[in-house]
Amino acid sequence: MNIKIIILSGIIFVAFACQKVQNKNNIRNIYMNKIANYELNDICDSVRMIPISTNDSNFLGSIKKIMVFEDDLYILDRMQKAIFVYNCEGKLIRKICKVGNGPGEYLDIVDFTINKYNKQIEMIDGSYLRSYDFHGNFINKEKIANEKIKAIHHIAIIDTSYIAFLSLFEEDGALIYSRVAKKIVSAQNLVPAWTRTKIPFQTISRFYSNNNEIIYYEGFSNKVYQIDKSGFKIKYEWDFGDYNFNYDKPPLIKEFKRASSFKEILKRREYYTDRYIQTFQHNIENEKYIIRVCL
Repeated sequence: MNIKIIILSGIIFVAFACQKVQNKNNIRNIYMNKIANYELNDICDSVRMIPISTNDSNFLGSIKKIMVFEDDLYILDRMQKAIFVYNCEGKLIRKICKVGNGPGEYLDIVDFTINKYNKQIEMIDGSYLRSYDFHGNFINKEKIANEKIKAIHHIAIIDTSYIAFLSLFEEDGALIYSRVAKKIVSAQNLVPAWTRTKIPFQTISRFYSNNNEIIYYEGFSNKVYQIDKSGFKIKYEWDFGDYNFNYDKPPLIKEFKRASSFKEILKRREYYTDRYIQTFQHNIENEKYIIRVCL
């Protein structure tokens, strides 16, 4: 069984590959006056609702991430600092919760992923990468942060030796970590430093896998990156014409720098954001379609 899960929130805008024009600069041009209507069955073969069984002892509070591996659903609940594992019928198999200061325990789960190469759960706990088996048994702990990188927020497994991380508070926060060398081997700056106090970061992971590629999308720009062990490389850029939202290009950059905080930006929403397609929550693609979910 091949399960695909898409979580949609906010107002949905869908851009399909057949509506783009790709030029030498690898730009996806979207013409807003030519948007076509599509049915859900144009995107997927079938849709099935899976009711999740809950009771007072396994109630889900704050879902941050859902992953599918070998037909099981792994759900991260940030409020409970736990990973719930359900089968494809929605029945709870187990709950992984190891909160504490003792051996094999953690203080928090900031993000997690399933490592398909060693079939382990890899989770981020501030500055540490912790590994558990599918039954919640502790396997290993690695310190990722260093004197320049204080905390890690998102994770994606590249291959057996390399991992991609995001550190949202650091200037050079797009990271490649080598498990063999046990250190960060690449650190890139993808976001202008001044935006960190003006634009809130997303809690939803910006990594996703597509045909064995690891893809990263920058939530407040039109750039989509492909990741390998050498770093983050631009795969393509979106162009919505007059509706572009780019914080690194005039005239928005002047207005954003002038604002003292994100609260001020919200007060002038009609100028800053309502005119543009922005705040990308998801970017999913296959051989035929590219789908973006945004506000």
